[in-house]
Amino acid sequence: MPIAENQPTKVVFFCGLCKFFSNFLLFLQAESGRNPPALLYIIMSKLTELIDILHGSGCSCVICNQGKIFEYHGRGVADLYRLLKENPERLAGALVADKVIGRGAAALMVLGGAKAVYADVMSKPALAILQGRISEVSAGQLVDNIINRSGTGICPVEALTASCKTAEECLPLIESFIESR
Repeated sequence: MPIAENQPTKVVFFCGLCKFFSNFLLFLQAESGRNPPALLYIIMSKLTELIDILHGSGCSCVICNQGKIFEYHGRGVADLYRLLKENPERLAGALVADKVIGRGAAALMVLGGAKAVYADVMSKPALAILQGRISEVSAGQLVDNIINRSGTGICPVEALTASCKTAEECLPLIESFIESR
């Protein structure tokens, strides 16, 4: 069932991963209306694995959908953009764990239909895009903006999409950015 644009988003910021797991399990229970212990154990195991992969394998993004885990190692929004264009069903209904989520990545996750998003670092503009569109949003740290790799200013995609209020407004700008590289 798609998330309505005005549906409330549960936003969680925390120091440890246990809060994320418990909130996500509550979300899944509410969505399915079931609470079998075996299912909860499997989900908890997958979530633990997902976060461990994110922090341990050197990848930048991990997506779990239909019990399968996919790792991505690209920089910036390129992997998410390519995924949205070439394999959108992988994002639909998925749990996404990413090291950094700015406005561009958030827009691509919303457009792809992700159900839950975790980021080590998330920008406030990304949170604004995610709220009301993704039902579970969690982050280790919320920052004003994502900084570019050299540390000299705002991330180019974050700056490019600064005037965008919706994910749909961001997409053509992200497309132009990706295609120009």
